[in-house]
Amino acid sequence: MKKTIRKAVALLAAATLLVGVGACSGSSDATATDTASTSQSARPAASSLVKPGDNLFDAEEALQDAGYEYSDYEIESDSGKTVLLSSNWTVVSVTDGDKPVLTVTKAADATDDASSDASESAEPSATPTSASPTATPTPTATPTATPTPTATASSTPKATSTPKATQSSSAASTYYSSCSEAKAAGAAPIYKGQPGYSKKLDRDGDGVACEK
Repeated sequence: MKKTIRKAVALLAAATLLVGVGACSGSSDATATDTASTSQSARPAASSLVKPGDNLFDAEEALQDAGYEYSDYEIESDSGKTVLLSSNWTVVSVTDGDKPVLTVTKAADATDDASSDASESAEPSATPTSASPTATPTPTATPTATPTPTATASSTPKATSTPKATQSSSAASTYYSSCSEAKAAGAAPIYKGQPGYSKKLDRDGDGVACEK
């Protein structure tokens, strides 16, 4: 009878001990869960720490300084490539949530896109200069062809070179040190072959000096 009572007391003590241990472990797990949720709620949102255009290496440092672990966020590439070296990637977007997602693109690809956008935006500005209406007064160059009737005389074709000689001599005698001086003299614009034309005044080399 006494042995039976002792066994019952021992079993009761063991059961009490197991219940106490379970309660302690449950409370510790609950405490750890509460602590983790509290730390997550205390952290700032990922979108407030990382902005599009940031280097991924700098973005991860900012997240870790704010209390984020590597397992607290995800990194996805816009091309499906594996992100190996974070310094070679640029952040495209940041999605907040229980586990924030950083979408990144290869830094070289982002640079190529930016350069192509810049070249495309620069193309429309290049077309007006080539089609500038200032080059249309070509009829003013026709007076240089007037000496040709004199060449129809009985003289040999050598006589046709004389107007060119007089034209070149007059061009050499007429000199403008600047476009302001040419404009003041009423000679602008000056076409190649006309008196006063020089490569110094024709900066873009299109054959028309002081066109603007």
